[in-house]
Amino acid sequence: YPWNVKLEARKKAIRRLPLVHSVAASGAVPGEEVATFLSNRRTNDALKQNRLYEMLACDPDYIEAYGLQVIAGRGFSEEYGDDVDKLVINETAVRNLGFASNDEAIGALVTVDAPMQIIGVVKDYHQQALSKNYTPIMLIHKDKIDWLPQRYISIVMTSGNPRELVSQVQEIWNRYFADSSFDYFF
Repeated sequence: YPWNVKLEARKKAIRRLPLVHSVAASGAVPGEEVATFLSNRRTNDALKQNRLYEMLACDPDYIEAYGLQVIAGRGFSEEYGDDVDKLVINETAVRNLGFASNDEAIGALVTVDAPMQIIGVVKDYHQQALSKNYTPIMLIHKDKIDWLPQRYISIVMTSGNPRELVSQVQEIWNRYFADSSFDYFF
């Protein structure tokens, strides 16, 4: 099976564990720099001025798993079926793109590799250390650009024994990725 099919199957298997509240896949997790940048601009920008934005590849469960606050529009959802060509951006990205308000950004197009529609704005959050300023971040659907990595599977646990959960997740990991090491942190 291709990597992404195995990744999705593994994620579903983990989600079924009784100690799991939610599971999300992403290219970065809060506490570290996103470190993948793409040159973007508003599609209707007459001057065609591109700027670099951090691009966080994530799945539809990421926003809820990390408690990000959607303050305009909506987050990614499997229900709509076409969210691969959509973006969710933070407040700093709204300002950097020149929108007067978060609501004004909803529905607007941003040219990444092709025009992509902004469907949501999340409240600024500290992606890195609390001492760092907010940076403009665009959340992009994990299936849009295949070279944007998904390096993390984040698991939000219900109450219970963390060791038991780690053991169960490792068992699932080994079933799908026997040749890869199982590394984890809290």
